[in-house]
Amino acid sequence: MRNVKQQIVGFAALALLAGIVTAAAQSPPANPPVRVRGTVEKLDGNTLMVKTREGQDATIKLPDNYRVLGLTKITIA
Repeated sequence: MRNVKQQIVGFAALALLAGIVTAAAQSPPANPPVRVRGTVEKLDGNTLMVKTREGQDATIKLPDNYRVLGLTKITIA
């Protein structure tokens, strides 16, 4: 009975180690996401023009599979 418990603990430890090694082997994305806060002035194809909160103009080249999220200030009333 003791030998069976040792085997189970050994297999569990091996599975945990394999999971840790797999997670550590994953590489970060080639182009990590960049957050830009401001007002969208224009979207022309894959080129996004934004007026930043600091008042600067930013021109951003978007990849083909880009995602855009927006926030709108609202009240409960």
